Amino acid sequence: MNVREFLIAGAVAVPVLFAGICRADDDSTTIQVKLKPWGFIAMETGEIVQGGPNLKDPLSINGTWMREVMGNMGVDALLSDRSSVSLGMEIDMFNDFPVVLSPGAEQEFRTLNWYAYLSQAEFKHNFGNVNCPWLMIEAGYFPFKYNPDARDLGEYLFRTGTYPQYINNVFDFPLARLPGIHAALRPRSNLTIDGLFYTNMDSWYAIGDWNLAAIVTYHPVKGIELGLGGSLNSIISADTTQTTPHDPDDAYHITYNQTTGRSDTSFYTFRGAKVMAMASIDLKDFVGTMGCGKEDFKVYSEAAILGVKDYPATLDTVNSISYDNILQRIPVMAGINLPTFKLLDVAGSRLDVLSLQAEWFGSPYPNDVGGIVNSEEPLPLSINQGLNNYPDDHWKWSIYGKWTLFRYYTLTLQAASDHLRYLSAPTDVNVDFDEVFHNLHQWYYICKFAAAF
Repeated sequence: MNVREFLIAGAVAVPVLFAGICRADDDSTTIQVKLKPWGFIAMETGEIVQGGPNLKDPLSINGTWMREVMGNMGVDALLSDRSSVSLGMEIDMFNDFPVVLSPGAEQEFRTLNWYAYLSQAEFKHNFGNVNCPWLMIEAGYFPFKYNPDARDLGEYLFRTGTYPQYINNVFDFPLARLPGIHAALRPRSNLTIDGLFYTNMDSWYAIGDWNLAAIVTYHPVKGIELGLGGSLNSIISADTTQTTPHDPDDAYHITYNQTTGRSDTSFYTFRGAKVMAMASIDLKDFVGTMGCGKEDFKVYSEAAILGVKDYPATLDTVNSISYDNILQRIPVMAGINLPTFKLLDVAGSRLDVLSLQAEWFGSPYPNDVGGIVNSEEPLPLSINQGLNNYPDDHWKWSIYGKWTLFRYYTLTLQAASDHLRYLSAPTDVNVDFDEVFHNLHQWYYICKFAAAF
């Protein structure tokens, strides 16, 4: 059985088996579907105070305003005490940035873009005690977040690449949406084991490849959380020529066999393994609450290895790159939720969290995905663009605050120098796939007002 036949057989067998197990576990005698609608409307606005150069456009990014409006509407269908189906749609409207030049002229313009897309489509079933299930299984397209303390930086396992190493950030969305199957096992009240088998649908590369991930979260004592996880990217390839493109620019080694008289070339690949570790300490459980809020006085950290295997330099000596130093593939994030002692909890509002995060990532190459998008190569950027935009330093920072106002409303503020990318229309020939900020002095601020139910 080839890979394609295996995927087709799995796509048919897994849902059937999954539905049979869930139906056998469901002890209800009648089905009475209960619908629970949910949704939100949000408006964002902010300014890039200072940013790095756009390699494809001579205009400055400094002072560029960012605007975005989004709405999400969904419904949870409770099939029983154990089973539910969730479906959500989202519409996003935004002005692309940076400002671009019209073709053949010096006139500046910006485009208003809008997209409608599926935000969630999943089936979920709980096994065991309804209030404290020992196993939860969900399948479909679902949001997944494993580090509850990460507000901007972090969450490396599903927001990064291996070869090349890149990191993504999206304002006020520190998680990932995954298509596949997720199982959460709780053999003990302080131990959770997450297993995920998911595919690449909305990624830039290796479309259709399947990935395998596992995360273990452990609470040894109250106030301390430890986590360890890993993922195998493209463990099953839908198209090996896309997973490991045989392009001369991707070659790093040639072996000559004297017996056969043939040469064997080794190529970079998108296939790779990542390892993640995280830790969190709630100081309130050791020094007392002192009038602090629920999220105050938490100290946390996360680190990951983005590609555990070393690769030597490319055979291209002009634009040569290499993945031969594992220390250059390890981002490290540390943060603290600052104590506010509920001073900002006034007039029916509540400060949910005020966090400060910092990150160090020693990659010598730009956080650029141009090579993936334009050439489908496992390189930091398009080989034709040239490696001429190295990061000035390796530090990132973020200050994040979120308030709940009168139950249904939230106000979110953030100032950061993180991994934000230019937001452009797909037809924009001036799009730059590098991150906007290249040193600590380049930063932006943004705020979001949202109403949710």
